[in-house]
Amino acid sequence: MGVVEEKSSRVVEILLATVRPAILLGGKVLGVGLYALVQAAAMIVPLLFASWYLGLLGDLSIGVGALLTNFSIWFVLGFALFTVFFGGLAALVSRQEDIGAVTTPMMLLMMVPLYLAIYLVPSDPDGPLTSVLTQVPFFAPFMVPMRAAFGAIAPWETALAIGLCVIAIPVLVWVAGRVYAGAVLNTGGRMKPARRVRARLGGARRHTSEGPMPW
Repeated sequence: MGVVEEKSSRVVEILLATVRPAILLGGKVLGVGLYALVQAAAMIVPLLFASWYLGLLGDLSIGVGALLTNFSIWFVLGFALFTVFFGGLAALVSRQEDIGAVTTPMMLLMMVPLYLAIYLVPSDPDGPLTSVLTQVPFFAPFMVPMRAAFGAIAPWETALAIGLCVIAIPVLVWVAGRVYAGAVLNTGGRMKPARRVRARLGGARRHTSEGPMPW
C-alpha cells in the first residue's frame, strides 16, 4: 500500500532522482518491518509479563526463551524474504483497488511452504524432503521453527538455514528493485511483468546511449 500510495501521488519520481530503486525499496521494507516487529512485541511482551506474574511460565515443558528467540529470528528473516517481493510487485499497479491482483498470488504461494511444514514436520521431521526444504530460503521460516519445536533439527542446520536466508535477502532486494524500477514510474494502470521487462531494458539502453538516467 505504501508503494502504490507513493506511486499515485508521484512522490516516487522525486525520490528516484536521488535514491536508487533497490535502496528505496529496501528502506521501505526495513521501515515497515520494524513497525511490524514493534506490533508483535506490543502483543507478546504484555502476555509474557502476565504469564510470569501469574506463575504460569514454570508449568511449561518447553524453554520460553529459546522459543521466543527462534520466533524473533525467523519472523524477521521471513518478513524480509516475502515483503521485498510484495513491494516490487506492488509497483505494477497504480491504484489501491488493484493491489489484490498482484498480492493475492503471493499470498497463495506463501501457503505452500506453510502447509508443507504443517504436513511434513509432524509426520517426518528428519526425512530427506524435510531436511532439504529446511535449507530453501522461502521454506526455512516455516520449517525451522516447527522442527525446532519438535527437537528434530541440528544446530548446524539452523545456522546454515539462517546463513542462506541472509545471503538470499540482498539478492531478492536487487531482483525486486529491478521490477520496481521498471514499473514504478508507470501510472497508466496495471502493468504486466513482460511490459515491465521491456521498459527496464529500454531504460538501460537509454542509460548507455544518452547518459545516466535519474533512476
